[in-house]
Amino acid sequence: MMMWLLLCSLAFGGDEIITLKKGEKAPWDGTLMSPSAVAHMLAKEESDLATCLADAKKDKAILSAEKDFEIQTAEAKLAKCTFESTKKEELYLERIDWLEKKTNPPSWQAPVTFGTGIVIGMATVALSAWTLDKIQEN
Repeated sequence: MMMWLLLCSLAFGGDEIITLKKGEKAPWDGTLMSPSAVAHMLAKEESDLATCLADAKKDKAILSAEKDFEIQTAEAKLAKCTFESTKKEELYLERIDWLEKKTNPPSWQAPVTFGTGIVIGMATVALSAWTLDKIQEN
């Protein structure tokens, strides 16, 4: 592996490409690579790039899924709170109705109280008249 890295760094030393045949001398110092070695090196670079892209997409998908989960969790908490708030409001309204019924007198109470007052008033007038009549007789 170390040798391959050394060869790769030397292969990119110049920017000229010359095809030589067996036995020919190279016009400069450097590393000579066979076409299959160059193809392997290029394929390795493409493979590394594809792996990098796949890893980046995977990391993005994981982060997106985690954030979606956090958002859904927050929405569920909000729905729970809203539901509990609605239930408490309904309970409070029921209690208010019950208390209003307890504090409001029944519909029959006013006429009965009025009638009783009239009867007591008439009895008081009659008793007073009878008492005054008895006092005058004596």
